[in-house]
Amino acid sequence: MSKASHWLVRVAPYIAATGKTGRFNLDGSVRWSRSKAKAIYASNNGLTTLDVNQDGVIQMPERSVPVVSLANAKPVDYRKSYFTWSVGANYEIQTDVALFARVSRGARFNANRVLFGGGVREDGSIADALAVNFVNQQEAGIKFRSGGFFANLTAFRATTAESNELVIPVHRTINNKYRSYGLELEGGLDYGVFHLTGGATYTHARIVDSQVTPALNGYIPYRQADLIFQASPQVAIDGFRLGASFIGTTFSYASDVNELKMPGYVLTGAFASYAITPALQLSVNAQNLFNVLAITELGIWSDTLPTNGTNAARAFPGRNFSATIAPPARSSLWCDARLGGAVDAGGGGGAGRRGGADRPVRRPGAEAHRRRSRPGGRGESRRSLLYRFPYRARCRTRRNARSGATAGAPDHRPAISRSGRQ
Repeated sequence: MSKASHWLVRVAPYIAATGKTGRFNLDGSVRWSRSKAKAIYASNNGLTTLDVNQDGVIQMPERSVPVVSLANAKPVDYRKSYFTWSVGANYEIQTDVALFARVSRGARFNANRVLFGGGVREDGSIADALAVNFVNQQEAGIKFRSGGFFANLTAFRATTAESNELVIPVHRTINNKYRSYGLELEGGLDYGVFHLTGGATYTHARIVDSQVTPALNGYIPYRQADLIFQASPQVAIDGFRLGASFIGTTFSYASDVNELKMPGYVLTGAFASYAITPALQLSVNAQNLFNVLAITELGIWSDTLPTNGTNAARAFPGRNFSATIAPPARSSLWCDARLGGAVDAGGGGGAGRRGGADRPVRRPGAEAHRRRSRPGGRGESRRSLLYRFPYRARCRTRRNARSGATAGAPDHRPAISRSGRQ
């Protein structure tokens, strides 16, 4: 536990530029980010009896209340900054076929996640190597669009260095370097009343240098599946829409030791909507239609089951249904296929698909729902990030321009991607 003041990025100027010559489109952006922290922090230093709700009665939970003594507080006082950048190119072979490539460097401040791992010096300063986690990605591919059909095939490579700490379920310090490479295929078909989008990503991710536990070198990062995939077919007739979604993953390991496996799964959803009036729509949704047990993490760090044969785990919710009557929202499901139709020459590959100046990658093998500031970690479940329908995100903030130039500042902080665990 801690008591601290603000942790924030105060300054983040950027510059972005695009250019076109013949069949080539080029773009690039640079961003400088600065963060500072001035605070005090203290650890939980024991348990005490405390009337928490002040009702005059000490209940059983109130006999063991964690306390933090500010008498043992330590200072935090530092300023750190870093540069991130992204450069991309797109070459239009013909009207409906283009090649693309992109090189990016992203980063994220570790902030309060360095407090209890020994990273803060006595005077409150921290080392540069611990202050920021960097990720570098290179990607290249081909994209094709013709009428209502589109397909993107991308090869990628990413390297990440992370200094961090886990606090749940037990305290662990991380100082690893990761490398991943793989292929991503995504596509869609819009044919009359029938629509289909889908994709699959193969990732080969490894720990290449563990400073804390060298024996882990060469192992697969925990919770990193080799293959993830998704598909969503739907039929739209006048004001009626009926569809389904399928999201799946192969098995992954519960920890970096690579012994205990979490099984793969396929989650199925279904939805239907009907426009009662132009201003009113009825929608019915079903999540996890077949009530699949989909485990996303195990809560105990050990890579084997305890002697009692039980373990704590986190899983997706079981089967559930919802119904809504509300004004219709503009569907983002098909905006990617509808934007531009044929392959436009604008932008590097990343910006024309799932990348670009506004989306470098997270490191291979992390889990976004652990509450720590690793690249891409935003306090959400990795599965909710990774499997959130990719075209939805792009059709909003990430799809401002295929060139990678955005209406606002290009955010080079690692976000969701296919290159490994957040």
